[in-house]
Amino acid sequence: LAVGIVARRLASDGVKRAHKQLKQLSHYADLAIMFNVDEIRGRLYAASQMLLSAHVAAHGSSLAALVGKAMATPNWLKHKKPQAPRAVWDLILDELLQLVRPLPAVLAVLTPPPPTGAPPGAEAPSERPSARRFERLQLADDAPLEFSAESISGSLVWAMLRAWLESVRRLSLATTAWHQMLLDVHYVRVVLHTAVLGLPAQAESVLDGPLDAVQAAAEQRCVEPVPLAQTVVALMCDSKLDKRNAAAQLI
Repeated sequence: LAVGIVARRLASDGVKRAHKQLKQLSHYADLAIMFNVDEIRGRLYAASQMLLSAHVAAHGSSLAALVGKAMATPNWLKHKKPQAPRAVWDLILDELLQLVRPLPAVLAVLTPPPPTGAPPGAEAPSERPSARRFERLQLADDAPLEFSAESISGSLVWAMLRAWLESVRRLSLATTAWHQMLLDVHYVRVVLHTAVLGLPAQAESVLDGPLDAVQAAAEQRCVEPVPLAQTVVALMCDSKLDKRNAAAQLI
């Protein structure tokens, strides 16, 4: 990703500035004439996009593999009565957050500096992608990939949720396993809303569609999907969410 950012920055203004400097140096005048600015910028843009796609594909595949292993390990037809969301989701979510949280600061090099006289702290990047811009993203396989925290985060989140949905569709679930899925979906939804988007836990977001699809697929794959009240689901997740929030404040 870092090399892709450098290539994109060079394509945006570095090549033009280098060409301008060459033209000002008499002993490099001939080289400046052969300097095809548009071609070099085009190749750098293409290279930066390729590197960005490779970064997202590699880490998206890693997240998908973690989800696939987490879903394939239990015997879902003999699942015990759940008491809380599964601990494996903390590992998966932490892996996602390690990729997402640095993005605004890392990508800040592509953002023009604030104008002179901007208020103090205006140049400091946020720790989260913009929830408003994230909402405009399309979470899908063919979604365009851009050098923005929202686009990269959205692609990684989608890779995780897609793997979850595909895994659930291949399972057979007991009622207790269905209830476990309800807890897991609620827990993941709250963490994604609060830690990734900075939204209230119960807010609506573009993530609700894929998460609802996971829940619906789990219900369809359950041999006897006895309902579990949402208030009960939230109560069973609260303790684990409190512990996660307390641990995050200590970091």
